[in-house]
Amino acid sequence: MAFAPNNAVAVVLLALVAVASAVVPSFTANPTSVVVNDHQAVSFSVTVAGTAPLTIQWQENNGKDTLWADISGATTSTLDISSSLVSRLSNQGWRYRAVATNLEGQAISTEASVTINIPPEIVAQNTTVTGSNNGFVSLFSLATGTPSPSVQWQVSTDRGVTYSPIAGANAPIYTFRVTNANNGNFYRAVYSNPAGTDTSDDILLIVPLYTAASVFVHPLSQTIVLGTDVTFSVDFSGGELPTVQWQIFTTLANRWLNIDGATAASYTRVAVSDADRNARFRAVVTNRLGVSISNEALLTIPLLTPPAIIVQPSFAGRTTWGTLVTLRTRASGSPVPTARWERTLPMSSVFFPIGTDGSTQPDLSFIAQPNDTLSSFRVVYTNSQGSVTSTAYLLTLLVPSAPLFDVQPVPLTVQENEFARFTVVVSGSPLPNLQWQVSTDLGFTYTNITNQFSDSLIVQATNAVNHKLFYRVLANNTQGFAFSNPAYLTVVRPDAPLIRRHPASQEVPVGQPVVFDVEASALPAPTYQWESSQDGVNFAPLAGATFVSLRFPAVAATQQNTYYRVRVTNLAGAATSNPALLTVFSLNAPVVTVQPKSKNIPINTAVSLFSTAAGIPAPTVQWFSRASAAEPFTPIAGATATTYHFAATEFRQYRAVFSNANGSANSTIATVNVYGRLYRVTRSSSSSSSSSAASSIGLHAAVAAAVVALLALLSL
Repeated sequence: MAFAPNNAVAVVLLALVAVASAVVPSFTANPTSVVVNDHQAVSFSVTVAGTAPLTIQWQENNGKDTLWADISGATTSTLDISSSLVSRLSNQGWRYRAVATNLEGQAISTEASVTINIPPEIVAQNTTVTGSNNGFVSLFSLATGTPSPSVQWQVSTDRGVTYSPIAGANAPIYTFRVTNANNGNFYRAVYSNPAGTDTSDDILLIVPLYTAASVFVHPLSQTIVLGTDVTFSVDFSGGELPTVQWQIFTTLANRWLNIDGATAASYTRVAVSDADRNARFRAVVTNRLGVSISNEALLTIPLLTPPAIIVQPSFAGRTTWGTLVTLRTRASGSPVPTARWERTLPMSSVFFPIGTDGSTQPDLSFIAQPNDTLSSFRVVYTNSQGSVTSTAYLLTLLVPSAPLFDVQPVPLTVQENEFARFTVVVSGSPLPNLQWQVSTDLGFTYTNITNQFSDSLIVQATNAVNHKLFYRVLANNTQGFAFSNPAYLTVVRPDAPLIRRHPASQEVPVGQPVVFDVEASALPAPTYQWESSQDGVNFAPLAGATFVSLRFPAVAATQQNTYYRVRVTNLAGAATSNPALLTVFSLNAPVVTVQPKSKNIPINTAVSLFSTAAGIPAPTVQWFSRASAAEPFTPIAGATATTYHFAATEFRQYRAVFSNANGSANSTIATVNVYGRLYRVTRSSSSSSSSSAASSIGLHAAVAAAVVALLALLSL
């Protein structure tokens, strides 16, 4: 009995330790926000620390207010949201959090949001764009989507059948220069983000064959120093391509005068003089439909400017003894500066004037002598406003040496009537003289070829006479001479026809001209016979089509899908070209201008598909549908309007076919995807609630027992 009080104290202390060790809930891992696609499952999880018993309750907020609601059955550390519940139409921006509770208190996790990607949707674009030959056009499109979609422009040269991406065309507005070759091209923009893609309607580019000339970039007025160059530029459009003529207006002439040879888009006036002061320049752009004159550009030249070196002394040739060396310079200034050349002695830094003729000219020419090596040359320009000294040019002469062949001539094989070129590279000081030679006895003896003194020998119109001739070159200077290796020439006859370039397939409108041509070699000269076929297999000759080119001044609709080829014949044989396909279309045939859009909608929802086309006469429309990509399209009875209304009950694909007397055109395929009614799935939580309640009662009982024991001890 003596130990009873101590035992009671121990029991109380143990109870107090249990109470003191109770911990308020805290989140060691919070839920993380997610970005998902429409109808993709989402999962959040947390990790909680704290004294048991511990409960978790997930809550949600619609992102539009501050009200949080418990999610029924969501009482575990992980919250799974079914893909059928994640819809951008109803769940975009929703937020979720977890609430942890025990007997000591409560903790709330950080919020995690759900961002649902929205596929691109094109909301604006242009449909038909008219440009001018050599001018610029801008194609426009605009799309929404989350995240912001990227764009890639594409082009079709076969009226929308196939498309290829355009390098660098990745902005909503695509601006580019056009020519008549772009006429009839289709363009479209494809927008993409992680949620999907959307393709714009076809944009038809029309570039009229004949448009008046028009200047859209004008020359700019400029201020320059006397003696420098000035460049004026224009840019223009027009079909057919215009011609350019630059003109000048001076106070001396007092009228506009054409500038000889100034017929390009840019005109450079070299080393302007006092006569160009305050002159005006303009470009006259002309084609047969009109004339366009650019704005005038004023050239301002200050009256007084000090000299300035524009071109420093330099020499691009080989510097050997006996070489003519020309050091070229240029300087600006007003008034025009005068030149004075100076030089040093070999390996000296002291300059003195050169008193020979021409030493006061911008260029200095002289025959290099041995005592000129390692001498420096410079020029001093002076006018009333000052003077300027050029950089010094150090002249280094090569050491005298005999000729040496760095590159030897090589044997050649050419066809008859073609040319042959033999080439050498020779070094030596002074620069060697060259003389080409030929041997007709397999290289035993050689004779000089008249007037062939360069580093290349060209044998024109080779034939049997040149066959197996040997060629070499003699190089000599004051230090000696050398012969190159001999190189022989082999000449072969082409004989039977060989087609080097086949006729190309073409696509042209009805009534327009078309030309098929071929390039062939043969000896003797061949004859030509063009043939046609409707199936590309069985060909028949065309009467009178016996020229190297086959021409039709105006193609007919009956020539659609006709193949053409040519048979080339001579005494040695024959060769037949590859067939070329002629595709004939009408400019008035239907062209789809608005494509139907795919839909993703709930079952039994009313749907409207819309598509239009241009054409002369106005085309009729018939809607078609199919149940899968493996089935053919079948017409829909009564669906003959540009808008087709119906109630969607199943997955189907649709397209519109437009027709008139000049042809037909199919729209792109629109897919209608149908899904069922959405609802939220909950889970039962009775088991976890019961265990939590039992744990809660046990904790309260332990606390009460500890308090009673402590009071009993204090009363002893």
